Amino acid sequence: MLKQRLVLPESEVHLWYFQTSQFPDITMQKALQYLDEGEAQRYQRFRCSLKRRQFLTARVLLKHLLTWYLGEQPEKIQLRYTQLQKPYLEGDLAFNISHSGQHLVIAISRHRVGVDIQEEASIKRNHLLVGLSAQEQQLVTLHEIFPFWVLKEAFWKADNQLSSLTKLLTALALRQPQEHNSFSLLVDSWCVTYLKLFQNLHLAWVVEDPQPVCRFNGVLLKPV
Repeated sequence: MLKQRLVLPESEVHLWYFQTSQFPDITMQKALQYLDEGEAQRYQRFRCSLKRRQFLTARVLLKHLLTWYLGEQPEKIQLRYTQLQKPYLEGDLAFNISHSGQHLVIAISRHRVGVDIQEEASIKRNHLLVGLSAQEQQLVTLHEIFPFWVLKEAFWKADNQLSSLTKLLTALALRQPQEHNSFSLLVDSWCVTYLKLFQNLHLAWVVEDPQPVCRFNGVLLKPV
């Protein structure tokens, strides 16, 4: 982990991607010390070993990332939780977490932000199609299902408004279908971005800033 403190400008969103398979079991056991009492209880309630590992890895990596921005020790960072158990911080630092299989991504911004990552191997296209509304099924082809799904999930996590999803669907419907591995859309004051990380790995993030500067694992991303 970095020793120096990171600066997060008002106009930037930082995306941090990890492969959780890189963290051995012994590291996971040591990581338990970074959970507070409520988080430890929630960790113990997970029956699925994968879900337990995802929860623990996400919380520990999140707290270590936040030390880069806050200058606090990870065990001293106290996360707040909404009624839906969504973690947040007091103040102007916003973040969001997503994981799929062995993939984990954390987005950090000064504005409301949502992120979603989806590995194709963990779910089939037809299963995603069933989860769409009738209107969405009419406008989204099976080929475009994964880009739309991660964009929809990221937007919902950031804004939690059905009206935003309707506007997203309209913007996507007006977009010319192209074989791009990345694209951005403007939906009201939100910048909506899709990126195909690997052949079967899809990533989307949404930030309440019409012209954000995006960094992926510290590397500046070119506007798309």
